[in-house]
Formats: sequence, C-alpha cells, structure tokens
Amino acid sequence: MERAAFLESRRRDWELLRDVAQRIQPGMSEAEGYELLLAGMRRHGGEPPPYPPVIRFGADTQRPCSPHPDPHFRLEEDDIFILDFGHVGDTFVLGRDSEMRRCVRDCRMLFELVREEWRGTKHCGPALYDYAEKAAQSRGWLLVREQKGHGFPHATKFPDAWALEIHIRHPGRPFGAFYEDLLLG
Repeated sequence: MERAAFLESRRRDWELLRDVAQRIQPGMSEAEGYELLLAGMRRHGGEPPPYPPVIRFGADTQRPCSPHPDPHFRLEEDDIFILDFGHVGDTFVLGRDSEMRRCVRDCRMLFELVREEWRGTKHCGPALYDYAEKAAQSRGWLLVREQKGHGFPHATKFPDAWALEIHIRHPGRPFGAFYEDLLLG
C-alpha cells in the first residue's frame, strides 16, 4: 500500500467512526454496538483493519481495550463510549455529564501533548508513556498503561508513521476515555 493510499484509508476510518458514533443509542448493549460497528465496516468497504475493532460502554471504558464486547454493558442516557478501529479511536459522550465531557477533551489534548513530545524527542515506548502519565496526572486523570493490544506507539507499514494510543480513566468514578491516531514524521 502506498503512503497516499494508507493516509486515505485513515481518513475513511475516521469517517466510519463518526458515522457509527451517530448511530449508537442509549439502551444498546456493547454486543449490539459491536455488530453496528461491523456493519459500518462492511458499508464503508476498504481494507480490513490491522486489529479487531473495539467498542466499550460506560464503566467498561476504564478497562484496557480488547476486541471482546461485554453483552452486560448497556449504554445509558448520560453515558460514555469508545470506538476503536484500525489506527484510529475516539470517545463520545451522550447526555450532559461534565466530567465525562472533560475526560474526552483532556484525552484528546493529552494525545496532542504527547504527539508534540514525540516530535521534539522521537521518544517512544515507556519513555513516551512516562511523559503521558505525568501529563495525565497533572490534569487529575490516571493513564491506563496495561493495554491488551499495542499500547506503546507502534510501527505501521511506513517507518515515519506510528500509532499512538492514549487511554485515561477517572480516579474515582467508573469511566475513561481513549484516543488513537497516527504520529506522522
């Protein structure tokens, strides 16, 4: 795959995430949301993702992402959910919970801070996540480091493109936020 095609695939993956996020409704189980995500993948076509897709609802957003949805978690009216597909992932909030909204904003902001640190130092692996952990703690969040998949920035098909995952959780309430995108050199 050429770099241009790779970046076009990433753009389509972001479209897919936004499309599926708009279709997620309160009352759905994670398993139903997972089926919706798979149907979206079929609708959007393209190459299959390098990793199985992930969906997490509510309190399940705290745990490390793995491709196995829990059928017991159902999305509430005021709730939070994670979608992760390929090398992109994001968190969405239903309702008005200000702490959940702050968690999502801060997760995206932490991603940008870590991206800038990577650009400046080219650190990866534990050194980059040590930086992310301190930045998360300074904003009142806990960094989830025990990813089941590829938590450290990991290589893609191109030597100057890395995927970075940031996953944080609330220190006292049962929810978290996740953001994944490419680091491009």
